[in-house]
Amino acid sequence: MSPKQTAPQLTVTYIGIWLFCLVYFFRPEDFIPSLAFIPFAKITGAIACFSLFLALLSGAVRFAREVRLMVALFGWFLVTIPFSSWRGGSFAVVCFGLSKVLIIAIATISAVNTLHRLRRLMLVHTLGMLTMASVAFGQRRLFGRMYGVGTMFADPNDLA
Repeated sequence: MSPKQTAPQLTVTYIGIWLFCLVYFFRPEDFIPSLAFIPFAKITGAIACFSLFLALLSGAVRFAREVRLMVALFGWFLVTIPFSSWRGGSFAVVCFGLSKVLIIAIATISAVNTLHRLRRLMLVHTLGMLTMASVAFGQRRLFGRMYGVGTMFADPNDLA
């Protein structure tokens, strides 16, 4: 497949990734608290992952070496859980935290296969962070530090 061609099966995956980034970076539930009960990020992430699964079944996707290495690293994390000094916490971090990151990373690597798609995702990220930074300027400062809104950017280090 040439660089300008994309598999049609990955278009829905890309739309799901784009919507996931839109929801993840603009954080509508932080501005409208009643939206916190609707798991937008999980819904859009599920759309992306399900469409990636369908693209895998159709044979439209071949994993790059980097993806196979990420899966191997995730497998290594799973193998080392029984040897951890904090087994329950290690299991939670690997199975409930890193597994989501791995799935979204694989979907992103597979679906963002043109420069145009990459630029659109970068634009969403940039505009989302500009929005969060401009809202943070309007917040009061505590101990001389700027704080963001909501749960993700409430800590000054996370906002930075």
